[in-house]
Amino acid sequence: MRKVVSGLMFGAAVALLAPVAAHAAALSPAASSLTLVVAGTNASFPANLTATGNAGSNLTASCGAACFGPGKVTVKPSNTATIKKIIVSIKANTAAGHFAGTTPGNVHGVMLITGLAKLRGAVSLNLPVGIGKAGTKNATAFTGSGAVALGITAIGASWQAGVAKITGGGKATPKGAKTVTVAGKNNLTPGGAGSLTLVAPGKVYTTIGADAFIPSPAFMTLTFVPEPGTLLLLGSGIAGLALIGRKRASP
Repeated sequence: MRKVVSGLMFGAAVALLAPVAAHAAALSPAASSLTLVVAGTNASFPANLTATGNAGSNLTASCGAACFGPGKVTVKPSNTATIKKIIVSIKANTAAGHFAGTTPGNVHGVMLITGLAKLRGAVSLNLPVGIGKAGTKNATAFTGSGAVALGITAIGASWQAGVAKITGGGKATPKGAKTVTVAGKNNLTPGGAGSLTLVAPGKVYTTIGADAFIPSPAFMTLTFVPEPGTLLLLGSGIAGLALIGRKRASP
């Protein structure tokens, strides 16, 4: 009879624990962040505190509409006299982002965050911003005689957790590199808790001599925590297993 009771209790504990792995972890906006590399400087934007999203495993995750933005950051480049400051403003993403892969390292997806970069200095122009989706944005400033004073082309890319190479197409960065390697990081557990850092390997081409190729990756970290119901199930399961141990130890 004791064996039957212990078997029933073990089955109950397993039933309590089983939903934990399948239950999605919820997005924690207060711990999530978005960083855009602008002219070699990190420009960080916090997540929207009302953002939603979840991760069902280390292979799937999502971030809802208005996950990031709006926000504004001012960057002062140190490697050019032409641009004195860059004011980057982002809008909230209008569509949710869904990221998935067959292995933790190749989780990827699209979530477009739009905005505007205002370049101010000897030459001023406004460049549309598109982060997290493949696409090209252009802006050109002209002199009074109609010649090109500054031309900029920004090339966007989708999000990925693995290693990505940003190539200059034969052109070099101010430091002379023609290829820059960036990478995301998947620290999600099989149950979906933890953090997922995705990188969008964007780049910018300009008509300013040595600054012809400027890597401009964006890094998005999404942090997920187990929902209270999941923690309750886990606690109940552990308590059940402890009770089984006590029953088996009794004479």
